[in-house]
Amino acid sequence: MEASDFLVKADQEININVHGPMHLSVGLLPHFKSKPAAVIMNVSSVLGYIPTSVINPVYNGTKAWVHFFSMNLRTQLEKAGSNVKVVEIAPPSVGTDLHREREDPDDNKKDKNPSALTVEEFMDDLIKGWKENKDTIGAGPSQKVVDRWFNEFGGDYAKATGQK
Repeated sequence: MEASDFLVKADQEININVHGPMHLSVGLLPHFKSKPAAVIMNVSSVLGYIPTSVINPVYNGTKAWVHFFSMNLRTQLEKAGSNVKVVEIAPPSVGTDLHREREDPDDNKKDKNPSALTVEEFMDDLIKGWKENKDTIGAGPSQKVVDRWFNEFGGDYAKATGQK
């Protein structure tokens, strides 16, 4: 891939995964704050916690950004006594049709990647996390990664933000 092609694709990835959630969250906050309760739901990725796929480092970086943006926005809103809840969804590989541009667009399907979840399995875990009122919801193998991250660094974050 030519450098200029890479940069165009990278800028698109950043616009979708960084600018999109940021502009929507910040732009809708005044409306959300006028309601009795509201939820901002951002989708990061297990690759934002552990970038085990080296196919697209820009994607991994943008998903790490979504993770930290969601945490910080949640903390700011909680400290301000806001009625707006921020939920982060951190999926693993899910057998969707999002990999159309890859050499093998089905490399995320269960028959080629046993650790991938079906859409149904992912949704079951997502609904379970929602019912448990989790702020960060993983699914399948990503829940273990999310738990590991918060077990290792959650206390440091809470201390730095004055939460504990």
